[in-house]
Amino acid sequence: DAGSLALPSYRAWLTARDAFDAWLGRVRSAADDAPFRDWMILQQAGDDFCKAQCDRADADGFVEAEGMEYGYLVDDLGLVYRLRPPSGKDVEDGPRRQLVLPNSIIGEFALAVHQQCGHGGVAATTATIYQAAWAKHLHKAVKKALRGCLNCQLTRDGGRVQIRMGACKMPRRCFEVMGADLFGPLKRPTALPDERRVKIRGVEPPKEPSHFILTLVDRLSSYTFYRLIPDGKSETIV
Repeated sequence: DAGSLALPSYRAWLTARDAFDAWLGRVRSAADDAPFRDWMILQQAGDDFCKAQCDRADADGFVEAEGMEYGYLVDDLGLVYRLRPPSGKDVEDGPRRQLVLPNSIIGEFALAVHQQCGHGGVAATTATIYQAAWAKHLHKAVKKALRGCLNCQLTRDGGRVQIRMGACKMPRRCFEVMGADLFGPLKRPTALPDERRVKIRGVEPPKEPSHFILTLVDRLSSYTFYRLIPDGKSETIV
């Protein structure tokens, strides 16, 4: 229940319940009190998908999803779970029983997990939720919820924005439009990397000079010129 306090709707319900208990003078036993379970039962009771599974459950609480590699289970308290696989065997690539999240709380549930787990991305947040819960179209809901995280919007670079290249000037004479490219640094290959040589032989690796190759191309004639330069500094290139 500690992690569930990150859910705003659960906190509001818990506050209202405690206030009502205080008004009635009712004291709940800590051993028997499971507020998150009670709240989730109420949330699932108002969800069409969860209600449909409750109506379809057999005498043992099982619901078969035709053509799927999973089924559903309604426990004695009325909570709806997804089972992987529908037979009674455990699986190695994930939990066998996942709590079904009602559609009304998927967004805030995803945002709470995202914030409590270090503001991970869509894949990390979805994988964390799948360890204990499941919902229809969960990946889409997580993606939408993460767009509403203020901290991520303020601190992360959103951008994989595709920027169009500017217009290219067409040359009318040689050496009017040039192209340049810098390749490097180039180092002489050694038998062992520097770090391994220090660790194995206990000696400092020699300082080996590095070089760059500057390439210039004339856009009209395709004449190409190469120059080996000692470093990639702007003053050296100029």
